[in-house]
Amino acid sequence: MFWFWLSLGILIDFIYLFCARKFAGGDGKVWFATMMVFSVFFGIIFCKTLQFRGLAIANILWAALSIVFGAVAGIFIFSEKITAVQFGGIFLVLVGIAFLEFGAKS
Repeated sequence: MFWFWLSLGILIDFIYLFCARKFAGGDGKVWFATMMVFSVFFGIIFCKTLQFRGLAIANILWAALSIVFGAVAGIFIFSEKITAVQFGGIFLVLVGIAFLEFGAKS
């Protein structure tokens, strides 16, 4: 169930980031209102993930996956550019996630 709640949370976080980006681009107050609604869902779902993992690991995984999906959204939805070094950083985040999960299995 942890991965279900974490995945749902990342989706909510992604929608929140999307709305924030649209609002920052001057696209209107409706994006701000939508962003605020999703920030409430974000908090509720994060609390659900804490029922299955400790704060340290849940927060690290949430933040790391948010970084990756935020970068992917920036690249593919908003046509943002990243450098090779930044791409390498995203790769290292993914490696870190793998270490955290494999470490939990041993």
